[in-house]
Amino acid sequence: MTEIITKLVAIAAIIAVPATSLGMGLQFEKPHLRLLANHTGMIFRYSLAMFVVMPAIAAVLFYYDIANKAVWGGIFLVSISPIMPSIVGKTGKKDKDSLIKLAWFVIALIYSLFLIPLSLIAVKSVFGLDFDLGYKELFIKLLILFIVPLSAGFLVSIYFPASVASVLRIVNAAGKIAGLVLVVLLLIVAAVQISKLTLISVLLVLGFALLSMIVGVVLGYPERNSGYVLAGSLLMRLPAPAIIFAQINNTVQEHLPVILLYLIIGTLMYKVLDIIHNKKRSGG
Repeated sequence: MTEIITKLVAIAAIIAVPATSLGMGLQFEKPHLRLLANHTGMIFRYSLAMFVVMPAIAAVLFYYDIANKAVWGGIFLVSISPIMPSIVGKTGKKDKDSLIKLAWFVIALIYSLFLIPLSLIAVKSVFGLDFDLGYKELFIKLLILFIVPLSAGFLVSIYFPASVASVLRIVNAAGKIAGLVLVVLLLIVAAVQISKLTLISVLLVLGFALLSMIVGVVLGYPERNSGYVLAGSLLMRLPAPAIIFAQINNTVQEHLPVILLYLIIGTLMYKVLDIIHNKKRSGG
């Protein structure tokens, strides 16, 4: 039964994630990177938090807290993963906040291609850990799931604008159905996997998520009016790269419960932040 669900998750993900990326490209028409041209400070702080601060904290905890090595190993894998596309928000919105989120998502995705392997190499060298980097598999997955479909969406919007509406309807329908199936399957898997964790492990994952939120709110404070983008970036991490790395190193049973728990906790925390932001913006 577990093998069947795992295969169904993989099928749903290979439809839902590229469909979401393609839909984003079609809807937003271009990456809008110029919006961040005057925000070098923001890019530096966001990159520092995502690719240096949080992975470094997780690596240090993994190395020194031997009793909870499995937890911190899973947390480290999560901390080097890219942002989830849902950080951009509803693709029907094309206000400045959504465009800034999109631009940051694209930049972070590109950075991930280079900074994830660098983070792994640094940890492997500094702490003398023995594991397979698996960069080739990760690079291919990022291309297939995000970069290629997102780029295709931008190109279709530019060269075939008349086709955008019809293609977008099909893509959105496929993405929503596959996405719903994926969420249901992941919840089933998560319920089984998370039940294997001890209370201490759950509290450690919760504590790291809270720390990520605090770091995100503090370092992202100047851009708080855009909706806690950095906090969302640190909380809403893609589980796929972390799971791929765990598969390559045969540590899925050890790390999957932590990866899925962080996914759930991070998503819920960001939803709360998003509600607070929307209430403040509407004057509620």
